[in-house]
Amino acid sequence: MSERKTVLLLVAVMIVVAMTGVGIAIKILYETALDEERERLKETAQSQARLMEAVARYDRVYGKEFPGTPAEATLSQISDAHAKYKGFGNTGEFTLAMRYDDRIVFLLRHRHGGVEQPLSVPFHAKQAEAMRRALTGLSGTVVGLDYRNKKVLAAYEPVGELDLGIVAKIDMSEIRAPFLKAGAVAVAFSMLIVFAGTGLFFKIGNRLVRKLGKWPMRSNSGKSRRRPLRRAKNGIVSCSTTWAAALPCTGRSTTARILNLSTLTRARKG
Repeated sequence: MSERKTVLLLVAVMIVVAMTGVGIAIKILYETALDEERERLKETAQSQARLMEAVARYDRVYGKEFPGTPAEATLSQISDAHAKYKGFGNTGEFTLAMRYDDRIVFLLRHRHGGVEQPLSVPFHAKQAEAMRRALTGLSGTVVGLDYRNKKVLAAYEPVGELDLGIVAKIDMSEIRAPFLKAGAVAVAFSMLIVFAGTGLFFKIGNRLVRKLGKWPMRSNSGKSRRRPLRRAKNGIVSCSTTWAAALPCTGRSTTARILNLSTLTRARKG
């Protein structure tokens, strides 16, 4: 393998290791944030549902002065309260809906621009998954499509006193956005660190190799045994010390076995 390929392989290994670490860290943080957001939405939906049920019970007993029905009085108060609510996040929204025949009719769609006009979607459509579950009496959280056909994290809860369903939801894109941004920044810095570390590694390594190349060969006594070598017959390279190196006659081999000179002498006499 050439020196260039070795360097590229080393850089690739370092990049894979760095990216794996960054990916695992971002994934763990994302899953933690998703779980926290899920619990927050669930608590919000449940508290809103219980509050609406309490208002509905009150209006059923004391709301006789309202020109409409007690349910209409309750919905009027809820709409008025949400019209003054600033919402949460950039895409956070409360929706309130009822089932009419085979359709989901939204009575309240709270966006930051105000309370929007109602709409309806087929009950068995892929849209409004969370609201469909709430209207069947279920409670929990789900990642699915809302009435806009956008992927959201939603908490759903039935409102028993009014036979309605409430959903607190937020777009998945808003949850992912900070982690995508943090991941891009982490990848960029990791790449810089990898290339800087590779350059530093070769700078230190080359300096160490040059330093090792200048060290003399030493004997067991610790004294320097570096002497000019001379070629003898039969490919034996000898020197004026008690050491010699057995090399091929061509001198092209890079491997040498260090032998004691007396051993070589006895071998030749034999």
